[in-house]
Amino acid sequence: MMPADKELPQETYEAWYARWRRTSWGTVVVLMALALCVLWFAFGGIGILFWIPMAAWFVARGLVAGGSAAHGWSRRQLWQEVQGRHHAFDDIWVRIEDGGRGNFRIRTEDVLRVLALDLDDLALRKLGARLPPGALFRDQAGIWWFTEAALLDYLGQHAARQDGRAWRFRLWLEREVLPPLRRQAEKGAPGE
Repeated sequence: MMPADKELPQETYEAWYARWRRTSWGTVVVLMALALCVLWFAFGGIGILFWIPMAAWFVARGLVAGGSAAHGWSRRQLWQEVQGRHHAFDDIWVRIEDGGRGNFRIRTEDVLRVLALDLDDLALRKLGARLPPGALFRDQAGIWWFTEAALLDYLGQHAARQDGRAWRFRLWLEREVLPPLRRQAEKGAPGE
């Protein structure tokens, strides 16, 4: 049975699951060995013929469950880094991260892909100079990010030039993406 406290860190759950798995398999192995001994003493060599199907059934269940668990584990490991930070607008992934204090940052590369713009590093620097300070910035890894307020203003400027896609993208962010992220950030805020 799982621990009742839902607020435990992931490491606690993993340690508990590893202990449970070791205990379960240990119990199964001991019971199978006991069954083999009972069948051997009760029926002699022919008792093993009764034991083989039971052992095969347990091994098959273990292989199926183990394969399923390995598949689930590999998927979690693959997507763990990006879980909850990607959203799709017209099948184009948009990466959004928590910028702190209830604000979010949106990856500039994804915004440019949505708007079908091709801006190089120099053009991004020029755009950053036209925007308020800190609205378009580069992180330590060299990735460009828009702050959410700056992006909404930038999309509003594009929409004013009769760009329907920019208008739809802005509405999508304002109505579908950012409100749930804000609610989720408020729930996870310390002291609440």
